[in-house]
Amino acid sequence: MKNDLMNTSLSIKNVYYSYDDQLVLRNINLDIQKGEFVSLIGPSGSGKSTLLNIISGLELPESGKITIDGQEVSTLGKTSHMHQQDTLLPWRNALDNAILGLEINGFSKDKSKKIAIKLFREFGLFESLYKMPWQMSGGMKQRIAFLRNMLLSNEILLLDEPFGSVDAITRTSLRKWLKNILVDYPRTVLLVTHDIDEAILLSSKIFVMGDKDFGIIKEISTSNIIEKNGDIIFNESYLLIRRQILELLKLGKGSN
Repeated sequence: MKNDLMNTSLSIKNVYYSYDDQLVLRNINLDIQKGEFVSLIGPSGSGKSTLLNIISGLELPESGKITIDGQEVSTLGKTSHMHQQDTLLPWRNALDNAILGLEINGFSKDKSKKIAIKLFREFGLFESLYKMPWQMSGGMKQRIAFLRNMLLSNEILLLDEPFGSVDAITRTSLRKWLKNILVDYPRTVLLVTHDIDEAILLSSKIFVMGDKDFGIIKEISTSNIIEKNGDIIFNESYLLIRRQILELLKLGKGSN
């Protein structure tokens, strides 16, 4: 038990949250280990994005406890939060957009650029260094937004449907790119997605969430899934997990 606590990067216990007297989150409990990639999947309106906002410190829970590395603290500034929209500033080029967080945190522009340019090279993005957002594809803008989050060096990455605004081919390419990046730059990741295949491919475990009457329904391990070159081999284990998630999502919608 002690070792489990030592290895836990993020722990959420008994979290409730209401908005305008309407219950949004009911008794949310989950633990994520250091370096683990975990997905949260559930129906629209189940509070997934709200939970990420609470973890990042943008919202406060009505009750419950959130700990990072075993310490109950305000999580503001301890996580990086990436949204579905890239949120790049249209008047800044890729490099200047990437260093925005570093500048806000007090780094000089010269030092920020030196750090960022190294990452642009290692992430395979160097050719886009001085491109303006209007010159980039949707997939490239999301890569720049992700790099901006990685530059902050926070242990925990919160990804809220980061590939939801791009086409299917770009989405597949981004998933493979992300997996490769995290091999060299490991982080603890919590991904919110509606895409079951995406959750299975990227995650070591998946939390299935129901509506406000259910909270977290089940934790599912993906350890039996076989991959080849970043693609899932659609074996019996994969199909079983996919079917299980679909059934839980139907259950989690309640009477809606």
